[in-house]
Amino acid sequence: MKIIISVAVILVLVITGFVLYKTMSGEVYAKDNFKQGTVVYENVNINQINTNPNNFRDKNISLTGVISSECPTGCWFYIRDDKGSTVKIELGYSGFAIPQKVGKTASVEGKLQNIQEEWVVVGDRVKIQ
Repeated sequence: MKIIISVAVILVLVITGFVLYKTMSGEVYAKDNFKQGTVVYENVNINQINTNPNNFRDKNISLTGVISSECPTGCWFYIRDDKGSTVKIELGYSGFAIPQKVGKTASVEGKLQNIQEEWVVVGDRVKIQ
């Protein structure tokens, strides 16, 4: 009986630890050849990008916001900051997508580019909180 209780306690602890790990660490999605730590990303906010995008054109940037809308296949989405500014995040060019996460907070690393007359962050990595 003691063995069964011990195994049950260990199983509960392992499952609880896994759930806490997933909750605290977030879900990470990245392009196949992404190597964390090899590129330096400048931390910017969405308003900075929208105010003067040429300052960040073709630069590696990181930003955070809430996913406000998303492509049904997850290849692009818009993130919004607390002031209502939005920017498009494009993942299709990098060859990956995310599942539907509207309303979740996303931290994005990528490069700001002007694609078809729209300023877009081409994402290298997305972490969903």
